[in-house]
Amino acid sequence: MYKLTVVDSCGSSLLLLLLKLYFSIINANSFNEKWKNNLIDGGYGLDIANREVSEYLNHEFEKEKIENPNFKYFQIKIKFGSCRVYTNNYRKKEEWEKEIERIMKLG
Repeated sequence: MYKLTVVDSCGSSLLLLLLKLYFSIINANSFNEKWKNNLIDGGYGLDIANREVSEYLNHEFEKEKIENPNFKYFQIKIKFGSCRVYTNNYRKKEEWEKEIERIMKLG
């Protein structure tokens, strides 16, 4: 059993930041595990530690799987300050990139 003691507001803010980062990483890993059958061989999948991005993409991938059962993706990452989605769905690629950038407040 662990006991958590918060000494001051600065420590509390740091703890909250660390917890958000931890759960964001867990969400990205869970996302990649869930969608591994749609991952192109050699791809590492989602490489963005952000819960909202994971939730958004999960929702979008659920819809995409219905519309396009052969849907595949390779990587989703931030590169040179903008989002890159590598997928075989070129009609959704730009839409997903723009929404991820909006969520992450890029550009």
